[in-house]
Amino acid sequence: MKFEKLNENKLRITLNIGDLATKNIDYQSFMSNSIDTQKLFLDMLDEAEKKVGFTTKNYKIMIEALVTSNGDFIVTVTRYLPEDVSTSQKKKVFKPKRKITNSTSAKLIYSFNTFDDFCLFCNSLDNSVVKNINKISKDISLYLYKNTYFLLVNDINNNFICTKSFINCISEFGTYMHNSNILEYELKEYAKPIISNNAVKICLKYFK
Repeated sequence: MKFEKLNENKLRITLNIGDLATKNIDYQSFMSNSIDTQKLFLDMLDEAEKKVGFTTKNYKIMIEALVTSNGDFIVTVTRYLPEDVSTSQKKKVFKPKRKITNSTSAKLIYSFNTFDDFCLFCNSLDNSVVKNINKISKDISLYLYKNTYFLLVNDINNNFICTKSFINCISEFGTYMHNSNILEYELKEYAKPIISNNAVKICLKYFK
């Protein structure tokens, strides 16, 4: 875990999967703002004060997190004096930023917190994407694993004109999962299949 004081009121924390593992927090919990994640942030702020002298006592803070392409997590902490904080910033905020993945991947896995979130994604697709979904991928499955829904998209046709729109849309509603090969094995071995194939089309047929 690395702490960098960017300026008087801004701190950057870099951590990886190994850092999460030492705190007994998995990727899904970290990105879903669980109780364990909130405790982790408090611990990190205490450590930041000790290591780089960045204190948040008597300050309002905003916390933003994003995932880099190599799987690291970048957490930016900004502190404000109470009189400098607008009404919309008066609570501590953890807002993961979803990073759109490389559209040249042949396989993608995205997580959704709820089945409703998955349905919102499907219903947000424009007609051109829906009509050509099988040209984007003929293998789209939905799984339930540890109270999280995972959409597995295999054999993606990145040369097709609608593929980019599909990926951009799913990135708005779901969270991109790294290490897709390992996760695919876990899903097929341990997860509950919800829709074994044609997940988008079936969702639009029955849950629109």
